[in-house]
Amino acid sequence: MRTTTRKIDELNRVVLPAEVKDFGWSEQTPLDIALMDDDIVVIQAHKPYCKLCGNGEAPLFPAGNAQICESCLQAAIDAQNS
Repeated sequence: MRTTTRKIDELNRVVLPAEVKDFGWSEQTPLDIALMDDDIVVIQAHKPYCKLCGNGEAPLFPAGNAQICESCLQAAIDAQNS
């Protein structure tokens, strides 16, 4: 693990080090930012997942502003038909 120290600017921004390109990240990469206990911030590339069950492995389908997996989609259809 490498550590880089950066200051927060007046607009609450932090510039990421250029080494993030080693991860395949670019200026268009969506990032998930998790605020953990004890002043820990975790930044990782966004990985799509089902908003209902959390599955990130199955193919996903658009559902409004979210995405859901086929199992949850089928369960919703079955619930509506019963």
